[in-house]
Amino acid sequence: MGACSGSHGVEDETAEVVLHIYDVSGAPAIKAVNEALRAVGTGAFHAAVEVYGQEWSYGYLERGTGVFACPPKGCSAHSYR
Repeated sequence: MGACSGSHGVEDETAEVVLHIYDVSGAPAIKAVNEALRAVGTGAFHAAVEVYGQEWSYGYLERGTGVFACPPKGCSAHSYR
């Protein structure tokens, strides 16, 4: 068994997990660069996951771990795609 397999005493349940992709920052220059780089399959992005109706991601915070939550598609530091 792998390091992440097994129930670990928790009842099996399923939850939908949605990946949200943002352009890093909302700056027009970043959006333009990402559009140009899209042709070669790259760019500067921020990603978050939505679980149980809450979006989770990480980034710079003055205090804590850097992990934070916000409403789905609602990270104000970046521009949602």
